[in-house]
Amino acid sequence: MKNIIFTIMILLFVSVSCTSNHIIEHTDKYCEIVNRKFKEKQGLIKLIDGRIIKVQNINIMLDSIAVIELGLQKKHIFPISEIQSITFENRNKGAFQGMFISGLIGGTIGGFIGYVFGYSLTEYGDPVRAGMEALPKGFLIGAAFSGLVFGCPIGGSIGAKDRYIFNSLPDTANIKINDKDKK
Repeated sequence: MKNIIFTIMILLFVSVSCTSNHIIEHTDKYCEIVNRKFKEKQGLIKLIDGRIIKVQNINIMLDSIAVIELGLQKKHIFPISEIQSITFENRNKGAFQGMFISGLIGGTIGGFIGYVFGYSLTEYGDPVRAGMEALPKGFLIGAAFSGLVFGCPIGGSIGAKDRYIFNSLPDTANIKINDKDKK
């Protein structure tokens, strides 16, 4: 039983801690939509040079991004060319994802256990039918238990991450091409 619980926890950590990536388009309409979504949120800006800055009040314009750096409460304006990505963490979304994923894993295991117990513990009648009748009950019990006990707390503590990518490729203008490669 310990191995089953340990396996559920490992799968939950791996699946919940995934990051959703979004490529930012530089148009007025898209900037307006994204700004509404970023309003009053805190996030991490990763610059092209590798620095990571914790910021809030992010305002994206066509050529730059205005932010307030947390801790210093200092306003910065970065050109888009210096920003690699902005990452936001949402603990509620992480708890829901964790509950869903853990519920599926726990429900599958619970359904299997319910079928085996229903099949093997029947004293009369058709054991396959008894197993099939116990399967949905096992699934529901396993899903509810696993989702609420493991999924919600683990997913909520890890959180779901949304990364908005501005500049993902290196500057190709600085890459020198050999004469052999030009042919």
